[in-house]
Amino acid sequence: MKTSILAVSLCLALAASTSYGSEPGSAKRCQSITKQIQHYTDKRRQGGSASQMQSWRKKRSDYNKLYSQFNCKRHRLQYR
Repeated sequence: MKTSILAVSLCLALAASTSYGSEPGSAKRCQSITKQIQHYTDKRRQGGSASQMQSWRKKRSDYNKLYSQFNCKRHRLQYR
């Protein structure tokens, strides 16, 4: 009886902690990161003041780090 209660509570805990589409490395999250990288790339290509360009470059760099951190290369073909 205790074993089955433990097993059920473990399953419920795992199900509650899993949030599809929002966990790191999900295809949806990687697609969002890719869109942000492209957004800041486009802004830099359009030009702006030196401080804007530095800000956009830093933000793009931060998103590139997230892309690497979440191992988004495995989802590349899904969102092209």
